[in-house]
Amino acid sequence: MRISVVVPSYNRAHLLKRTLPTYINQEDVIELILVDDCSPDDTEKVVKELQNEYPQIRYFRNQKNSKQTYSKNVGILNAVGDYIYFGDDDSILMPDSIHYLKETILKYNVQICGAKALFLPDGYNGSEYDYIREMDVPCPEGEKIVDIGKLSAKFIYSVSEPVTVPFCHASAIVKTDLARKVMFDTGYTGNAYREETDFFVRCSFQGARIMYDSRAVQLNLPRRTAHGGAHSGGRLKWYMSAVRNNWYFLDKNWDFLRKKYNVTRGKYMVQARFVCDLYVAGARNFMNIIFHRRHD
Repeated sequence: MRISVVVPSYNRAHLLKRTLPTYINQEDVIELILVDDCSPDDTEKVVKELQNEYPQIRYFRNQKNSKQTYSKNVGILNAVGDYIYFGDDDSILMPDSIHYLKETILKYNVQICGAKALFLPDGYNGSEYDYIREMDVPCPEGEKIVDIGKLSAKFIYSVSEPVTVPFCHASAIVKTDLARKVMFDTGYTGNAYREETDFFVRCSFQGARIMYDSRAVQLNLPRRTAHGGAHSGGRLKWYMSAVRNNWYFLDKNWDFLRKKYNVTRGKYMVQARFVCDLYVAGARNFMNIIFHRRHD
């Protein structure tokens, strides 16, 4: 199995030397395609330095800022591997993650397998491995990894065996032929929230089976470190973009999801719940920022 890693990047030159090697040093990875979304920083210079050590890095630069979905499509069209793993410029992929995903793909004969997605909090004093051990928490009894009725996903929980899910997080491996058939929808603008959910849901339209394997872990770096990217415009802009893109996703896909999974809720109710949850999360983040500032 030959695997291409596709990483869209914007304004994250300060992170690439830390993040990209974690993808390259994985089993069966033959190339890493870095798609620079017209970054104003030193991304191109940093990538060229990395290419001296990792010649399997291929660099593409968009002529204008075209957002994540366009950049991922550039990567899909240029990938030479049999499978594609979608990485992030602000995340590290833990050792053996590709091995676990590949093992599940082959064992269960599925087209897509997603990894656990964790977010290292600001101010965490332990190591990355300490945090992953702390977050090795089984999915609570009665809860689902993905609840379509609420359009919620808990890809932070551990499962004893890989499980079938309606969609997975962006950190996933997918068959290249399927990715080229589906492609990412460039209608997701701003922070492109839900673009990966849309992509994997439309893969299921094509009959693809999707699984989640929590042994594989992609760890997002703390927000204070991982500035730039989709958060460049500030929190308010990010939240407004998330609301707009969530509705775009619902308006486009909800009828299919409702019929396939027998969901009784309407898309307006799901959107209203999403907005409320986002407001609560925003208020919590604001209080955390105030707390940290008082104790820095």
